[in-house]
Amino acid sequence: MITEPLVYVPAHPRVADYGKDIGVELRGTDRGDLVGIAFSSLQRLVAALGDYQPWVAMERDRFTAFVGAAGAPFVCVDPALAMVQRWSAADIERLGRDDA
Repeated sequence: MITEPLVYVPAHPRVADYGKDIGVELRGTDRGDLVGIAFSSLQRLVAALGDYQPWVAMERDRFTAFVGAAGAPFVCVDPALAMVQRWSAADIERLGRDDA
């Protein structure tokens, strides 16, 4: 049962794990810190990152713990566009071909 608000997280299947695991997209700050990026709605994620962006929905507290364990002590919800990178159809196609 979901008890916390959901966030929509830029993510992608980890090809090396045969898609059994996901990787979330972290960003670096000017100070060198890692930041977990999430959006408060699917509409905001698509508006910022486009239709080709893979994503997962997670409870906000779970996402914060997940990225914290990955070394990102900060979370940014609904980031400025300069902080995000858009995926394209070619990026998705390449992901399916990558061995790593």
